[in-house]
Amino acid sequence: MTVALQGSLFSAADTARLGGLTRLRRTPLAHGAWIDVLPGWLSGADQLFLHLAGSVRWCAERRQMYDQVVSVPRLLARFDEDDPPPHPLLDQARRC
Repeated sequence: MTVALQGSLFSAADTARLGGLTRLRRTPLAHGAWIDVLPGWLSGADQLFLHLAGSVRWCAERRQMYDQVVSVPRLLARFDEDDPPPHPLLDQARRC
């Protein structure tokens, strides 16, 4: 698979790693909704992306929409709950 990547403007880390959860900022929206923003939670995202793009078996799907079959506009990969993640950082993120 050929990968085109516009790298991050905010992180130039050489290795992917998780930061802490202490800088979480919650912004209330309307009707009980909110958005959580956690700056710096993942650094080295470009390297993680390249690893996943090159090592995961991605698949393209097509599905029926109304009266025609269309391509799903993203690549997909599925993992069972007991499958090891394709990068150790994803297992660490799942436990956060």
